[in-house]
Amino acid sequence: MGLIEKITSLLNKKKPFTFEELEEILKNKDFKQKKDEITKIILENLGYPNINALRMAEQIPDKKYEDQLLSYNETEMTDPQKIYWMFALAEIKSEKGFERIKEYTKTNLFHQAFISMSKIDLEQTMKYFDKFLDERCEKYNPKKINTRHESGYYTLLEIFNLHPDKKKEILDCIDTTNKDLKSGLIYDAVEQVKKEDSQQS
Repeated sequence: MGLIEKITSLLNKKKPFTFEELEEILKNKDFKQKKDEITKIILENLGYPNINALRMAEQIPDKKYEDQLLSYNETEMTDPQKIYWMFALAEIKSEKGFERIKEYTKTNLFHQAFISMSKIDLEQTMKYFDKFLDERCEKYNPKKINTRHESGYYTLLEIFNLHPDKKKEILDCIDTTNKDLKSGLIYDAVEQVKKEDSQQS
């Protein structure tokens, strides 16, 4: 089976394709040569929220997808489809998509929303995330792992990891004046990043 046939087969699968199947596509010797043809096939399969087409759009980004992605009605998508829809918009740095994704910061998909937004416009994202931390930091308890998601701790860690050269700019966007719990959350996240950096070096 040729590369184009393999991609078409994955896009038409009822179940999400595996990471191994995706790796096989991305590492195929004909991938670069046929990229234009591949993006055309992906676009043709984005006529409705197809989970495999959305995942492929994230991994093989192209600005041509933007109008189709923005035409989706979110009420017709499942949560997994919404997540990959956000990721696909983030990879093409869609400014219009930023405004749509922002609505999900008020839902249980806030983590994926902030991560996606940060890839499009980090400075603007941090303004919204700072307010989010104001509302959520009271949920943070360093002794209880389950509070790290709800409080935004894990989201902050992920933003740090996505933008390793922007740590100072990220911290400058967060107001910790007279906010002990928020300061504690920030401190713990910074220390965790330092720990991870030292382990990798």
